[in-house]
Amino acid sequence: MLAIGPSTVMTPEEAIAHGMVLVSGDRILAVGEAGRVRIPPGCETLEPRKGSTIVPGFIDLQVNGARGIDLTATPERILEVASALPFHGVTSFLPTFISSDEATIERALESLRGRASESDDVAALPLGLHLEGPYLHPEKKGAHDDESFLVPEEDPSPSWLEAPEIRMVTLAPELPGALEMIRQLASLGVVVAAGHSRATLEEAHRAFAAGVRCGTHLFNAMSGLHHRDPGLAAALLMTDGILTGLIADGVHVHPGVVVLALRLKTPRELFLVSDAVAAAGMQKGRCTVGGEDVIVGERSVRLPDGTLAGSALFLDTGLRNLVSWTGRSLLDLLPCVTTTPATLLGIDRGRLAKGCPADLTLLDPDLAVTGCVVRGRVAFWRK
Repeated sequence: MLAIGPSTVMTPEEAIAHGMVLVSGDRILAVGEAGRVRIPPGCETLEPRKGSTIVPGFIDLQVNGARGIDLTATPERILEVASALPFHGVTSFLPTFISSDEATIERALESLRGRASESDDVAALPLGLHLEGPYLHPEKKGAHDDESFLVPEEDPSPSWLEAPEIRMVTLAPELPGALEMIRQLASLGVVVAAGHSRATLEEAHRAFAAGVRCGTHLFNAMSGLHHRDPGLAAALLMTDGILTGLIADGVHVHPGVVVLALRLKTPRELFLVSDAVAAAGMQKGRCTVGGEDVIVGERSVRLPDGTLAGSALFLDTGLRNLVSWTGRSLLDLLPCVTTTPATLLGIDRGRLAKGCPADLTLLDPDLAVTGCVVRGRVAFWRK
């Protein structure tokens, strides 16, 4: 058993000022005020530094790579990326693969099946795969190689379609045959996201009716918010019950527009993603993402022509930015990195409650990550 506290604990439904979390194995046994949580004799206790806050482990639904590892190029290295994420508070994630051929996707599936359950490393848990493509619109390709793009009507039954490890698929819902593919994926329990798309407002609403449940990186690589031609971004913002991911690095979306988005969508409808690529955690300079040479700046990753190619930052930075830009409390915004992505995937994570997975992140008063516990095991701890 492991007891963590006393410290402020955010569940995130409530904040407990002098709280304690008791862990047994890979599950939470008790959460409450320190004086009311019974600590068994011989239980190991970790006391956070003064001023710390214990929150649920973060969930990132869009991780393309990190620390020089590009998952699309080397899907066998999923667990190496997973090992880097707890240092940024992330305890579970969706390894994300940009548009690629079926052989690459099969390699990713084999990597997930063959290694994730066998590893003894204290690493973030891969929750399945997020396929960002290949059914995307060429005019909204971003950093994707459009030679890999396919049209659903011409490729209705890819080999990976019924693989249980596929948890999310991003596609452009205006493509021929897309609505039927959306219905098919949704019937299999896959979360279908609209992205890299030129969809009109009407096309977006038809996609929502067919089974699209969220948007991929709001405003980026999608038809925008024009007053005479409202597109996918407008549809995502105006439709209740439709969630959307957002990259809060200050590059992909202006901070003022992030504030606007959070006036239109609640923290239970908007979730942060890092969109981290191989450049995340690397020094400035050149590296490779999805087979493309990119230039890493202070906060951005771009192709040589200036096109954004993912983010160089991790989810903890996005959360700090969100709190700073909006002036709202950590408790108010915490669902954006915990319960909201968990709800979208239909998993019981992102909460600190009895019986939940023992995934915890510790934050200092500046919201820097100072510790992380993954499935009841300490990934790292700064005294």
